[in-house]
Amino acid sequence: LFFETMMIPDFEIIINDRVLEEKKKNRIGISELFQAHEFVLYAEDDEIVSDDVLEYVEWAEETYRNTKGVATIHTFSLTHGDSADVELRPQFNSWLWGTWRSVWDTVLEPLWDGNYSTFNGYPGNEAGWDWNIRTRLFPKYGYVGVFPVSSRADNIGLWGVHGTPENHQTAPSFKPVYGVQ
Repeated sequence: LFFETMMIPDFEIIINDRVLEEKKKNRIGISELFQAHEFVLYAEDDEIVSDDVLEYVEWAEETYRNTKGVATIHTFSLTHGDSADVELRPQFNSWLWGTWRSVWDTVLEPLWDGNYSTFNGYPGNEAGWDWNIRTRLFPKYGYVGVFPVSSRADNIGLWGVHGTPENHQTAPSFKPVYGVQ
């Protein structure tokens, strides 16, 4: 069954008419969302979130919107501490993250690695869009991301395009209910 567009109050779900490769669909989808929005939150299908994840993202987006050097808002964290605290880190994590149109238009989209052409050491090693952002773009531009001290997302995907049980990480501080912060 194919749906071109399904409307839900305050949401629009668009299902593509063709299946795109994983490495291409991310850039295309994010670019399309930036045609109508100043901030985009990107999620994948193997992430679970806390009850306050959108509250946290909205607060972080408003708080750091015009902060020089802050490129992304993240929800996944390997740290543990006060659930109301955040840290600015020179890191990028591809599990449920968001960015602003200005960062997307000037750096992330033009330098997006959608064909694994960028890599560390040898072809195929630490390659792809996420590794490109994490190991090349963040250091090159001096970017930092906003991370919750207590994770608001967890990754439950043991098997995937790039995932196996051997390289799977879970957030030790994640819990499904935080309540209002």
